[in-house]
Amino acid sequence: MLCSDHENLDAVVAAEKQAAMEKLGEDYNLLDSSCRSCQGNIAREVLCTNLYSSDGKLLISRDCGVYFKRMRAVAEFEEAREDFEEFVSAQKLDW
Repeated sequence: MLCSDHENLDAVVAAEKQAAMEKLGEDYNLLDSSCRSCQGNIAREVLCTNLYSSDGKLLISRDCGVYFKRMRAVAEFEEAREDFEEFVSAQKLDW
């Protein structure tokens, strides 16, 4: 919630939070596209072959920086989305 001195800026703050959230979403989409290209099929969900051994055991690839950036990007996007939604709800904005 904004203090009484700044409550008139609620729409501005909400717009800034939304813009930040959208930027994080764009960043994720770029990384996701890179992963889809790497797997050779941009239409399928990303199933990173670096993460599984031939016998199906889950591994963690230490050599794929894009994978870890993509995972961080989706977490940052979700955090920003929750922050935006909580702000809009707390301010009772019709966004």
